[in-house]
Amino acid sequence: PQQPQAPALTGSAGPTATPVPPNGPVVVRRGRRPLTTGGKILRGFSSAHYGNFGGWPVKIIYMILGFAPVLLFGTALVMWWNRVLAPISRRWKRGMAATPQSAGLPSGEMGD
Repeated sequence: PQQPQAPALTGSAGPTATPVPPNGPVVVRRGRRPLTTGGKILRGFSSAHYGNFGGWPVKIIYMILGFAPVLLFGTALVMWWNRVLAPISRRWKRGMAATPQSAGLPSGEMGD
């Protein structure tokens, strides 16, 4: 005789999964051991790394802090521009930058 089949789980798109029959394999799950002190510390580091604590306020603070490298790069770019390119640009506008040597650059860097 044929064994009875468990009914298929159906969703809006049709059958999606078939559960394990009642006489199928038994999966025994044991409870986890309590975390050691080191495990608790590592779990805390993981929560801090991913921002999975404190709810939405902490996630918003983490998002704002995530833009800090972009802000630092932008301010460093402005400082570099003012320190390096602005003097060269001023010399160029005065007509003194006809050759790479007068712009303070070694020969060959301006396409010579």
